[in-house]
Amino acid sequence: MKRAARWPVAAILLTAAGCGGGGGTSPTSPVSRHPVQLVLFYDENGNGSAEPTENAAVPDVDVDIAGQTGRSAKVTGLTTVPDVPDGPHTVALRSTTVPPYYRLSGTPPSVSVPQAGAGTVALTLPIGSNRANRYLTFGDSITDGLGSRDIDGFRGPLEEALQRHFGRGVVEADGLGGSKSDDGSARITSVINRVRPAYTLILYGTNDWKRCNGEVPCHTVDSLQSMIGAVKSISSLPVLGTIPPCNPHDNLPERNEWITRMNVAVRAMAAQEGVPVADVHAGFVREANGRLEDLFVDLVHPNDRGYRVIANEFFRAITSRASGSSSTSLRSLFRRP
Repeated sequence: MKRAARWPVAAILLTAAGCGGGGGTSPTSPVSRHPVQLVLFYDENGNGSAEPTENAAVPDVDVDIAGQTGRSAKVTGLTTVPDVPDGPHTVALRSTTVPPYYRLSGTPPSVSVPQAGAGTVALTLPIGSNRANRYLTFGDSITDGLGSRDIDGFRGPLEEALQRHFGRGVVEADGLGGSKSDDGSARITSVINRVRPAYTLILYGTNDWKRCNGEVPCHTVDSLQSMIGAVKSISSLPVLGTIPPCNPHDNLPERNEWITRMNVAVRAMAAQEGVPVADVHAGFVREANGRLEDLFVDLVHPNDRGYRVIANEFFRAITSRASGSSSTSLRSLFRRP
């Protein structure tokens, strides 16, 4: 394939009228149709071709050809688009289904039907010289996994989910117990320069409660924004977690109320920075179903069930553009048993 500049996926969005091959045909002259098979893969070196070592897929992406649609499969990235009319067609990807940060590698793809064999669609990530398929979780003792039975926290469940989805993925954890968001801002540059991750997953703010003394936004938002800037400066891809709630059984209600208000500012800053949000707080609310205390082993550290919530929310933010939120009354969220 001829090397060309990378195009954003949005540049080949399907219009309301569809895209692809020629005009209408007479009812007496039916057009022959065939299925089209394509593999959506992560093009690590950005050359537009599938190398033997480039075996990570880009799943759950809707592929449109001449008004027909298929979806790429987990692990393999294979999609079958049925009943495509014979002839040349442009391949369009629905941008709402393409994971954050991914973009087309090379020219917009095309296909000639019937095919001689399965084709490929190359997508790449703007990670510079960082390590492909490497994810760094960065935060305090929650990131370190304190409270989980195997002290693995959400690192293990997240890694398993990424491997089941993309086919590749290694997660490294760097959590410093007791650290606050300004501590994270001070130490993140040295950590990311050492690990050089493709993605950096930031989860900070739990320990800021006392220093902030109930104020919003306090220093937390500025510290998180500084961390995002450091991550972007080495072409790593930031994903920001909202501050988890704490155990209502062992904390004053004011603490969870502060976390809720702080997360409003956190989400707004992330939107301003164009950063995907892992809405950990909303995930806890959904999972708790009114019994938030069931997700903790102590004041702030989740149990295994709580850590799975964190893993799920980061996985959702990495793999999907869809953003969901959960709301509930303060009374139900912070009730005491």
